Amino acid sequence: MSKQAVVERLLRYGEKLSGEDGWYTDDPAADRFVRNNPNAWLFGVIFDQGDHFERAWKAPYLLKKRLGHFDMHRIARTSVGELQRKIRGQRPGEALLRYVRKMTLWVKRAAKKLVEEYGADASNIWKNCRTAPEVIERLDEFVGIGQKKAHMAARILYEDEGISFLRWRDINIGVDVHVKRVWKRAGLSKDLSVRGIMRAATELNPDYPGALDFPTWNIGSGWCHARRADCRGLRREDNKPCPLLKVCPKLG
Repeated sequence: MSKQAVVERLLRYGEKLSGEDGWYTDDPAADRFVRNNPNAWLFGVIFDQGDHFERAWKAPYLLKKRLGHFDMHRIARTSVGELQRKIRGQRPGEALLRYVRKMTLWVKRAAKKLVEEYGADASNIWKNCRTAPEVIERLDEFVGIGQKKAHMAARILYEDEGISFLRWRDINIGVDVHVKRVWKRAGLSKDLSVRGIMRAATELNPDYPGALDFPTWNIGSGWCHARRADCRGLRREDNKPCPLLKVCPKLG
């Protein structure tokens, strides 16, 4: 099968996903919190690192409950030790996510940056930006975000949150382990570096490379597992086959 056939199938799957109700977590209260609070949304982007998507995006809501507030000025002033205790929890298994110490430093620095540069309001990151590259650049400046998550976040703002940007076609695919695995098995790129995949995405779908992001990630996390691909969906609760089943050169 040609690369273009795979890309076309990815785009069709992406259109199907965009028609479904969006979500960040499996907890309605946590979901409302990150949707309605720009600072919580930004923290969700930061927490989304090496852990399950739903768990990462639920973390801002749980952090608020543990702190008793979600005030950026107060978080910026909180000691690293105290903030780390809140993120870790009191008992084993209560940590908000895997990398407690690293996330503590990222959260504190993000709060400090929001206070000093954006009036303690993350929505100011994108409010005054006319183009997607500006938003990506500003997000990339936060420790713990970087290029991969900056493109992912810009795509979510544009596609799911309805934030309008000029040059939105400059939003590219956010490359992580799931994306790399799918692109390798589907033969979409020989160069599996971040730059290599982003370059290939631009060549394969120049109108909007970012459209390949969510469908690829969803396939990587739902079917194309690291140890063994579940192409026919035999181990899934819904028993649905992978959307790339008929066009992917690697089966089983």
